Amino acid sequence: MTQEDPQSTSPYSRYAAIALVSCAVLLYEILITRVMSVMLWYHFAFLSVSLALLGLGAPGVWYSVRGIKRGSLRRVLLSSVLLLPASLFVLIQLHYYFERPIVAYVVVLLMPLLSLGAAVCILLMKAPGREIGRVYAADLLGATVGAALVVPLMYLIPTPLLVVASALLPLLALGILEKAFRKKALLLGVGILVVAFWSTPFELRKNSKQKQSEPVYRVWGPTALITIFKTRNTSSAWGLGNNYKPPTQPVERLYLEYDGSAGTFITKLDRPIEQLEDLFFDVTAIGHQLAIHERVCIIGAGGGMEILTALKAGAREVTAVEINRKTIEALSGPLRDYSGDVYHLEGVKAIAGEGRNFLTRSAGNFDLIQISLVDTWAATAAGAMALSENYLYTVEAFRLYFRKLSEGGLISTSRWNHSGSGGFQTDSVRLVLMATKALELEGVKDARNHLAFVQGGAVGTLLISKVPFTASQIEKLDQACAEYGFFRLWPLWFWPEDYTEHINWVPLALLEGSSWFHEQGFNVAPATDNKPFFFDTMSQQLHGSLRVTLISVSVLAMTLFFFPFLMKRVFVKHPGFWRGSLYFAAIGAGFMLVELPWIQAFILYLGHPSYSTTVILASLLLGAGLGSFAVACISPSSLRQKALLLPLALIIASFLFPLLFQATLGWSFGLRLLLTLLLVVPVGFLMGFAFPVGMTLFGEGNKPWFWAVNGVCGVLGSVSSIVLAMTVGLANVLLLGTGCYLVAILVFRRAV
Repeated sequence: MTQEDPQSTSPYSRYAAIALVSCAVLLYEILITRVMSVMLWYHFAFLSVSLALLGLGAPGVWYSVRGIKRGSLRRVLLSSVLLLPASLFVLIQLHYYFERPIVAYVVVLLMPLLSLGAAVCILLMKAPGREIGRVYAADLLGATVGAALVVPLMYLIPTPLLVVASALLPLLALGILEKAFRKKALLLGVGILVVAFWSTPFELRKNSKQKQSEPVYRVWGPTALITIFKTRNTSSAWGLGNNYKPPTQPVERLYLEYDGSAGTFITKLDRPIEQLEDLFFDVTAIGHQLAIHERVCIIGAGGGMEILTALKAGAREVTAVEINRKTIEALSGPLRDYSGDVYHLEGVKAIAGEGRNFLTRSAGNFDLIQISLVDTWAATAAGAMALSENYLYTVEAFRLYFRKLSEGGLISTSRWNHSGSGGFQTDSVRLVLMATKALELEGVKDARNHLAFVQGGAVGTLLISKVPFTASQIEKLDQACAEYGFFRLWPLWFWPEDYTEHINWVPLALLEGSSWFHEQGFNVAPATDNKPFFFDTMSQQLHGSLRVTLISVSVLAMTLFFFPFLMKRVFVKHPGFWRGSLYFAAIGAGFMLVELPWIQAFILYLGHPSYSTTVILASLLLGAGLGSFAVACISPSSLRQKALLLPLALIIASFLFPLLFQATLGWSFGLRLLLTLLLVVPVGFLMGFAFPVGMTLFGEGNKPWFWAVNGVCGVLGSVSSIVLAMTVGLANVLLLGTGCYLVAILVFRRAV
């Protein structure tokens, strides 16, 4: 046995080695998404997914041009061991010095992924004949283990520590392949553990958005880095009324921040709730001024301000739903005495989960459902396009809220509504148009009679009533506005002739609809579950920096994959080159265009973005690994007759899933998880046939090139899926992925 030739080791050693490396890739890909979300805006988190695919695919080109040289596997595995912790150190210690951070981030993240990808590529390319199916199966099963473990590990261990510890996996793979290196590997492993638990070099103390004092509490989790600071604010209100005056006995508060951007306040409960004078001066509390709501449901309870407001207003039963379990644990654990254990006060029921998922399964009959500024510019473990708050602001969501109200109940939704042109005002415009559409679909004749809109500071609160607002209710609303210093924008006080010049955009939207806004370049069409991107309001144009990043990653992918051929004038095209290239391009893009819509769709069903990511990735990879393993037992000619089963299964699944969601959403989580596995694993099994069958069918000599084509199209598929989902919807992205597999099957059937 020599370290230079993986073929000289036992097959089981190669299976274990590639499984460990693939597990490391998956762990790093998701873990670094969390770190990126803290240091940059959430939408840059997709970089880790695209760069992981790029790192796995690009080495295929290098080895197709240069060949695999002696010692390559040892070098790339050792490089991976060193680069995984080094990349995190550079990101954390140097990121705020970067004037233009995106290019620097791409370079830093790509280095360890290229090393890991090179190791995977070498082990795959050295697999003889149909043995590649078993090696590829081990590759996928290793990634499956990584997907299944990452979220539980993130609940238990800080994310930076996990990134450093992931370096142990390629080190263990090297130890398995080379007996002579095992003693050195053991010493190096001890060194990595020492570095991992020495947290100072990997502690993120500062980011581009965070300008607070030293934290009093900090904890990492799958959904956010929670950091709690002392604050000088005497009020926890975001939409403070003009009549507010600081109390003679100021209330002490802490500021709870998610990933250095979105935040909420924690009130020190050192006095009776009735003495918290400022709670009603926040426009988010305006709904409590119309009546005493005995049963209140708060979506996104955060630091507990809305809980205290509801109790002060006389609520008998408060259901506080918070998606971030770590928030509840912090306020009920180390900050229990400070917060008064707000989530477990008398009459309060804490629910750790996604708001819509809870409401769908609840009996409803709430007098008030409150959603106040629930957004976070944080990427979950699911990545950038699986944000839970998007699904809170869709037509289907508001139809659900409306059905869960008691007779005479209210929905209170607060969003930013800056008075100047542009800004966050489009949030509220889209909100009122979406609410109007939802009520119309629920059979409400004149939806505008069921709406009221009140502004305080830069925040507007939309009230939606189960029954039309009465004159006495509007009078109560006006009395509250006069007392606290708010402004009623709807119903209108007067009807000017020129709406666009003399009134706020919210009443303009209710009077004229969306046409004027579309003419001005805004996309304020009601968001739906198929296109749940509520915050994308610029006529489907991506944020400038995001668009630049998408283009940059695409250009980088094309350069890394095709530049080596410019350096070598002669490239031998073996038989099956062109057909094989089309085939692997189709399955590379197809997999990513199927994966994204499924992860997004299952958020509601499984109740959390992290659960959706873990379960869907693990199910697809497990099924694909089993399918890849089965290829060794089935001839290509027999597969020809069954090839159309895959697109057929994808089409059936796209229609079947929504029906099953509605019928089984009330089941226990365990049963929903089991049903998800039963649905997704078989489809993944069919998808797993594609890669090894193509490698066997289209020629040994083209293997590295096909691996590269598969990788680059996976990168382009992941990048384009973001834009496509925003423009044509998730369902059409899934159909496009199905079409890619259909193209691959047609090529396959002609070649057999």
